[in-house]
Amino acid sequence: MDFSRKGSMDLGLWNSIALWIIASFFLILTLVLLFVGIPVALDVRKTVRKLRGTMDEVRVKIDPILFSAQKIADDVQEMTATAKREAERVGESVDRVSQRIDEFSALVEVVQEEIQKPLLKSVATISGAKRALSRWL
Repeated sequence: MDFSRKGSMDLGLWNSIALWIIASFFLILTLVLLFVGIPVALDVRKTVRKLRGTMDEVRVKIDPILFSAQKIADDVQEMTATAKREAERVGESVDRVSQRIDEFSALVEVVQEEIQKPLLKSVATISGAKRALSRWL
């Protein structure tokens, strides 16, 4: 029985030692967190503040550029619409001019036919008269 009491004391002693090791580990971990983690967290916080400030500065500088780019895009869109309207008007004008040219060409053909027939008759008559006169003279 003595042996079992001694074994149970050893077990209690080992439990106490393990408990102290675990407590020491958590104490060391807490101290590391306090002395290393907090300064790192504060440094990260400062960096985030600086980044926010930088982002605000960038935003202030980019906003006029974006506004100008939007204005340019609107102007280009308006110019494109105007060019499209003008191209349509020019196309319509070209169609009208083409139609007028076709009408003029048809008129020239009619005039040519109307002049050609009497002119040919006149030429034939003059030619016949010339032959008749050349025989008599």
